[in-house]
Amino acid sequence: MKQTRYQHNTSKKETKTPKSLYTLALFLLVAVCATGFINSRKAAMEEEVDKALSMNPPIEAPDITEETPYNPDLNEIVMPDLEEVTDPSEAESQEDAEPITAPASAKDIKFALPLNGTIIQDYSADKLLYNKTLRDWRTHTALDIQGDVGAVVKAAAAGTVEKIYDDPLYGPTLILRHSDIMVTKYSSLQPNLPVSVGNFVEAGAPIGNVGVTATAESGDGAHLHFEVLENDKSINPKDLF
Repeated sequence: MKQTRYQHNTSKKETKTPKSLYTLALFLLVAVCATGFINSRKAAMEEEVDKALSMNPPIEAPDITEETPYNPDLNEIVMPDLEEVTDPSEAESQEDAEPITAPASAKDIKFALPLNGTIIQDYSADKLLYNKTLRDWRTHTALDIQGDVGAVVKAAAAGTVEKIYDDPLYGPTLILRHSDIMVTKYSSLQPNLPVSVGNFVEAGAPIGNVGVTATAESGDGAHLHFEVLENDKSINPKDLF
C-alpha cells in the first residue's frame, strides 16, 4: 500500500511540469507580438513623415553674408525746403510797431512850450531861489508857467506816456518819453488826465489841464511845473525853444 501512494504522488508531480512550459511559451509569444506591433507602427510613422517631406520640401534660407552695395539714391533722404510760417498776430504787431531809431538828444527833437503863459519861476539848478510857499531857499529845476485853472497843457514834443502819478510836492504828474534819453515832466495838473500810460501822442496834443495842486508851490497860484531831463539829468527847458 505505501508503495502505491508513493507512485501516485510521483505521477502527480510529473503532470505540473508541462503547465510552466506553456506559461513561458505564452509570455514569449506575447512579447514577440508586441515587438512586431511596435516596429510596424514605427515604420508606418516614418513612412508618413517621408511622404509629408516629399510634398513640402524645405525652403533654403537666403545667403545674407553678401553685403548690399551702397546706393546714394536710396540711402540719402533730401528734405524739401519749408517756407517759414508767421503767426498772423505777430505779423500785425510787427506792422503796428514803431520803427526803432537811435537815441535822440535834445538837439534832435523839436520842442515847443506846452502852455502859453508868463514864466513866474525860472530854471535854476546852480543858484538858490526863494520859495514863498515853503519860505526857504532852494534850487528849482523846472519852469513854472502861469495859466488859468483848466487851461489845456500840450505835449512839448511827440512821445509816449511813460508814467502818471501823484507827486507829494508837485501834485498830479505826467512823464512823456521822447527817446531813449529824453523825457519831459508836467506837474501841478488837475486829476483825471485825458491820456493813459502807453499812449503815443503827437507834439501839441492835449495831455492835461492846469491846476492848483502843487503843495510846494501853492503860493504861486495856478501854473504848470515843467521839467526836461536828458539821461536822467535836468536841463534848462529854455535851451530847447
